[in-house]
Amino acid sequence: MFEIMQQSIVTDQAATLTVNENDSDEAITDSPSFMGLMETLDNITEGFKIFAEDCISGITVNEEKVNTNAEMSTSLATMVSALFGYQVGTRIAHRAWNEGISCREAALEENLLTQEQANDLFDIQKLTDREALVQMFAKYGSLRNIK
Repeated sequence: MFEIMQQSIVTDQAATLTVNENDSDEAITDSPSFMGLMETLDNITEGFKIFAEDCISGITVNEEKVNTNAEMSTSLATMVSALFGYQVGTRIAHRAWNEGISCREAALEENLLTQEQANDLFDIQKLTDREALVQMFAKYGSLRNIK
């Protein structure tokens, strides 16, 4: 891929110089730079096929790792911030990070939420569904206590 990139740069520079030095219609169709461009496009096509076959094909998602990373993300403290304000959300994020626990666990340990509320508010699937998120905030809107 690196060689293809270098070839693309050289071809582009050659084409630019040719167009700058000659009549553009003639330079594009009759010059060696046009042939170089066509060769580069062929190489890019073949290069991406090889890259896909040898490097991408067979890659699978480690769903357990993805879910763990998502659940341990301190960005989930925004759920706490939305209900209890920035300072409380920041405190939860810092505690989660410092103790190596999830924001859900930190919010539960600080008695901000019940287990049911925490399970709902920190549900990764719901957080990716706009309608579910709107319903969740409507359901827990009475918890809002921003100072």
